[in-house]
Amino acid sequence: IEAHSHLKSVGAKELNELGKYNVTYKKNVLKDFSQRIFFVQERIAKNVYQYQETLPKLDWILTKETKSLLGYNCKSAKLNFRGRNYIAWYTTDVPKNDGPYIFQGLPGLILQITDQTGTFDFTATAIEKKKMNIYWRNEKTVMPISRDDFRKIQRNYFENPTFFSTRKAFDESGKEIKSTLPPKVYNPLELE
Repeated sequence: IEAHSHLKSVGAKELNELGKYNVTYKKNVLKDFSQRIFFVQERIAKNVYQYQETLPKLDWILTKETKSLLGYNCKSAKLNFRGRNYIAWYTTDVPKNDGPYIFQGLPGLILQITDQTGTFDFTATAIEKKKMNIYWRNEKTVMPISRDDFRKIQRNYFENPTFFSTRKAFDESGKEIKSTLPPKVYNPLELE
């Protein structure tokens, strides 16, 4: 929430307000520009998986459209990446060639990027320059995996959620009830 982004710490009240929002994008991404690699961590059921890849060279098509976001003059660019078409809005007023997820490489900071269906929309809500520590999970329980294997597990999780469920139900006599969970809609950010 933009109102809380200026606070040095948040308490129970602020966390409860944040709990009202359903965050559907739960990947953590860490980019190492000096090595041209990025790391992705994502939880599926009770496991946290991590894979790494080379930062891709993105073939942006710059357009002439403009709009204002957060008081910054923004230009647009289009991209087809891993099966989705995107439009991005970036500002050259912030000289960082970066953006959300692995989107980067424009001549300024990406403040918004949306796929053509509107399913995935990353929009900046505030920009604040302050030093912060980066929290990155490094416990032994984080499972290193290839991107391809991660995508197989992810798809299986959506198509067979009962397999990943640790919930148990019992009838009035105490006998365990085998339950099946219906499949979830599988619509990943990357289609290929």
